[in-house]
This record gives sequence, C-alpha cells and structure tokens, in this order.
Amino acid sequence: MAFKITTWSPDTCGCVLQYSWDSSVPAEERVHTPHAILTKCAKHSETADIHIHHAQVLEENQRKNKAAGAIAAVPGITHDDIRFSYAGPVLVLRCDRLTVSEKDVLQKAFDAEHGPGMVSFDTARPA
Repeated sequence: MAFKITTWSPDTCGCVLQYSWDSSVPAEERVHTPHAILTKCAKHSETADIHIHHAQVLEENQRKNKAAGAIAAVPGITHDDIRFSYAGPVLVLRCDRLTVSEKDVLQKAFDAEHGPGMVSFDTARPA
C-alpha cells in the first residue's frame, strides 16, 4: 500500500481540503478518505465533522461539474459560456447562449437527477 495525501481546492467554494488514497489501487476502485480541512469558506464554516464537510463540498462540486457538462454538450456551447454560483444549497447557472427550450429540457434533467430546485438557471437578462 502506498498512501498519498492530496490537497484539493474546489472551484465551487473557498474550502481547502486534504484527502488520502491508496495509489496501489486502480483509479476506478480508489476510495478518497477525508484527511484534513485546511481552510473553511463562510458557507461551510459551521460544518464541524470532517466527513460531512468533505461530502458536502464534493457533492456541490460534482453537481456543478455534471450540470456544466450537460450544458456544454449542447451544440455551440462551451464551458467558457457557463457561469455558476450558489444561493445556499442551490446551484445557479447562467448561460446566455442557451435558448428557452434548451434550458427547459436541461432543467427537467437537472430536477430528475438532483431533485427539484437544487439546480436552476439565472433568469436575469444579460447587461
């Protein structure tokens, strides 16, 4: 066994976490175990348990990555066209190049995968 520790700074918040993993295990079978919280952002500052903290940050990051991937799969859209933020637990997406019908289709898919209201589109018009 060759345990490694990785420092992770997700792009969804200001937390900095460390997790450990066994480099002798194939990537598809690896388990990442929370090791330390180096920095807590304001949103996650009240989460005391390291495992809960890691799970929350990971879920938010994966939800954003899946949603951004689905949007970028629309012809003519790239990851550079997508903006995101969080309003509490809700992932708020903005992509001004999507049509209303494309957003409707994506919203239904997001609701089915993540639960109603956990991912939404910013309805503000571009400046």
